[in-house]
Amino acid sequence: RRHWSTRHVRESCGYLLSVLGGASGEPRFRIVPEHEPEAPIETDCAKQAVQLLYERVRACQPGALSHSASFPFAASYFFGWELEAVQLAIHGEMHESDAIEAPPPMPTNPSGSARCEPFKGRGGAPRDALASLRRGTKRCESVSPLDERNSASYLQRDAVPLGNVEKLKNLNAQARQRFKVSRSSIHGWGLFVKEPISKGEMLIEYQGNLIRASLADRFLEKYTRLGIPGDCYIFRIDESIHVDATMAGNIARFMNHSCEPNCDSKIIEVGKGPLDKHIVIYARRDLQVGEELQYDYQFALGGQKIACHCGAPNCWGRMN
Repeated sequence: RRHWSTRHVRESCGYLLSVLGGASGEPRFRIVPEHEPEAPIETDCAKQAVQLLYERVRACQPGALSHSASFPFAASYFFGWELEAVQLAIHGEMHESDAIEAPPPMPTNPSGSARCEPFKGRGGAPRDALASLRRGTKRCESVSPLDERNSASYLQRDAVPLGNVEKLKNLNAQARQRFKVSRSSIHGWGLFVKEPISKGEMLIEYQGNLIRASLADRFLEKYTRLGIPGDCYIFRIDESIHVDATMAGNIARFMNHSCEPNCDSKIIEVGKGPLDKHIVIYARRDLQVGEELQYDYQFALGGQKIACHCGAPNCWGRMN
């Protein structure tokens, strides 16, 4: 790694990082500064090794925190455990059991074309069954637990208690009085508390344009192509609907991610239609004036790594 120097002010230096085998079989973590090779750091805890390093860095670089929002790094990020080469060295190559199954073969037609095959009818439910469905009959088929699990959203879904529907309507009207947008040490802009808030309180709704999930990637490409400054703010409601707050959203989109958040995001359903689902932010604990609102983005693992600079004690250096 190359980072702030432990000896020369406003300079950087290289660090040789090693994981050694101890006498008892436990790993030991070693950091050798380029400017202080005679004083290496070696402990049996990676987090402690990084803390000892930053004690030296702070003593030599008192203004380092103001120069870098990512100060300090998490131990997992600093030692490079997230790098692909390191992961392969730890876990090895992909086994045959982990390989992706090949897709089933495409169906074939004896005549070579589906249009030339004889028409065998649509099949499916009989006409009287279809008619009963159109009439809205109360008869329904049982749903297996497996189907219920597959249709569940990856976010927590709650039915709105009595009285909260009216509270949800006035939620965003009060948002400007309770919160403010200001510069964040985590990333860009953030949302901060202007008055004390109790645990479990409903804070703000995440608003924007509703788009189909299949179009989310196209919108991201469009924003990149148009050179829209800042970030894109697309929040997933369920498997088919997303909320795009990039061009038409409220101040909830400025909330940053944290590995140790003080808020939770929940899907609130006030009806049974696709437009009756709302993303609402709740306070996970009591919040004081000046605190920044943060929640877990719950990004899917894999793909291009997105760095995390939340600075939480349990931060592992990335969001995915």
